[in-house]
Amino acid sequence: VLAIDSGFSDYCRDFGLWTLRYDFVNRGPVVIAAGAFDSRGTRFMIEKAEGQPSYKIQVSPVQPLAQEHRMYLTVFRDFQSRMWMLGITYGPTGALQVEFH
Repeated sequence: VLAIDSGFSDYCRDFGLWTLRYDFVNRGPVVIAAGAFDSRGTRFMIEKAEGQPSYKIQVSPVQPLAQEHRMYLTVFRDFQSRMWMLGITYGPTGALQVEFH
């Protein structure tokens, strides 16, 4: 289980919004807080289900015909900062079960 907190820094404020961005250093898409100075594109919110203390994003059963179109959240270590970051994987084996509080 992974607890997600976008936190605060000199270049990022936590407004509760997230965006998906391609990161050239890591050569793949990363999930970042939309309060980052360079965030563009679609912004999305990760919310709790009404009346629930938390909810989970889980790996769904594999459907062979649609597998190439599925994306899953994963965690990877950033090459530059060596911090753990949220990213995207296209296979269910690298996907995480995530619980948001």
